[in-house]
Amino acid sequence: MPTELSRTEKKSLIWLFKEHGLRVDGRSALRSRSVSVAVDVLPSTAGSSRVFVGRTNDVLVGINLELRQYNLPAHAEDDAKRGSIAFSVEFCGVASPEFQGRSTEVLEAELVSFLDTAYAASPEFLADLFCREQRLASDPGTLRVCCWDVYVDVLVLGASGGNILDAVTYAVRAALATTVVPSVYWQDSESGGSWELDDRAEYCALLNASNAPLSASGAFIPPLVRDSRTEHDQVTLVAPRWFIIDPCAEEETLAGCFLSVASDSAQHLRAIWKRGSLPVEPDVVLDAAQQCIRDSADACQEMDHFISELVATEESESVDDVPG
Repeated sequence: MPTELSRTEKKSLIWLFKEHGLRVDGRSALRSRSVSVAVDVLPSTAGSSRVFVGRTNDVLVGINLELRQYNLPAHAEDDAKRGSIAFSVEFCGVASPEFQGRSTEVLEAELVSFLDTAYAASPEFLADLFCREQRLASDPGTLRVCCWDVYVDVLVLGASGGNILDAVTYAVRAALATTVVPSVYWQDSESGGSWELDDRAEYCALLNASNAPLSASGAFIPPLVRDSRTEHDQVTLVAPRWFIIDPCAEEETLAGCFLSVASDSAQHLRAIWKRGSLPVEPDVVLDAAQQCIRDSADACQEMDHFISELVATEESESVDDVPG
């Protein structure tokens, strides 16, 4: 976890930003750090990714799938034809000793809550987890349907760089986008039939994660105002120019509050989370949220482009490997 800065260090960082518009790592206010992503890093899972943000944020994600079958009335609404997704988040205390204690357990629960909220509010993604339906011959008024239940395991290996939430959502979406899904076919039987899996490589496909959300987070940095009577810093309303995207660890120690927003590539708002005690005017919060929505939508589009290029490269290499 970041070390608390002295008042002199805080004043230096604020002066750098106020006078030159630069942050401690040289970025401008609305610029995010670069992200490095690797996929298919866990061969025993259906999908996986490892994401690095900055020099110290390191997140590993594994995806597992389970086919769920159930009956529905033939006239059932489309809302009943959806899959599900569940998350677990764990900070690796072996890799980073600071990930220990009650505060880490609280952060794990908060990250799971944000992911649950963002994906529960993404009906298009959940609808993409629906597979197929078959009208039962023994009961024409009943459909036998199947969908995917997705289990996402997140392991945070390093988080001392600040803003671990965005790194987690990026790793989750990258793993989902490269998750291999077996094909499903109907097998008749004396009892009526059931859905079966065919996991041969030529019949598998990638999970559609184009509607999965990403988060973009920012911090409100209050100007340091010294109270001459108490010799303590006063908390003041933050101005719009004091909002920064993707705060690093040092900037998090300056922040009065944080704002995290999840949206998809179409800029549909999926979740919003404000934390911290700094009072912020509503118009400033709305402007900051709109900035976060634009950033998360852009990040979704960049990831989709990266995944499409990756798939095209793999397909080209597989064709080149065919003899003759």
